[in-house]
Formats: sequence, structure tokens, C-alpha cells
Amino acid sequence: MCRNILANAKTISANNYVINIIMFKAKSTGPCAIPECNNKNASRFRKMTDLAIEKIKNKHPEGDYDFIKKDSELCHKHHMKNTKINHLKQKLLN
Repeated sequence: MCRNILANAKTISANNYVINIIMFKAKSTGPCAIPECNNKNASRFRKMTDLAIEKIKNKHPEGDYDFIKKDSELCHKHHMKNTKINHLKQKLLN
């Protein structure tokens, strides 16, 4: 755990002092960007990145999710449903 924290740390040295500044990511707190999401007790959310939006557009080319923009958030359930590929299907295709 300490390695993960220190991997994101920035080191500043001045006047023979070394200061480690730890940069934490802002926690995603919701709500889910999907309007019909009824997962009110969700505690895990994911911010949409350019890569996640590209995956959604590839998986749903009909444009059902064009309203999702960068930095909007999806609950874990919708994130897994819309951005993660089914690895079994991927193996069968290859």
C-alpha cells in the first residue's frame, strides 16, 4: 500500500529538506449519469474518460448513450455493463 501512495508522490527539495507531496485523486461520488438508473444505494462510481466513452460508442453504435460526456460518472453496475467487454465473447472471436 505504501508503494502505491509513494508512486503518486512528488518530491520537492529545497534548502537540504526533502518534502514528499502526495497527490490523491478526487473520489467519485455520483450520481449515475444514466437517467433510468434506479441503483440508489450505489457506493462505487467511475468517472468517464475518453477511452471509456470510446468503448461505449463501439459497444452501442446506435447512439443510445451519446449523452455521456467526459468526467460524468456511472455507478459500478452501469460502468461494467457498458464499458467492459465480455472476455468470454472476446476469446471466442479470436
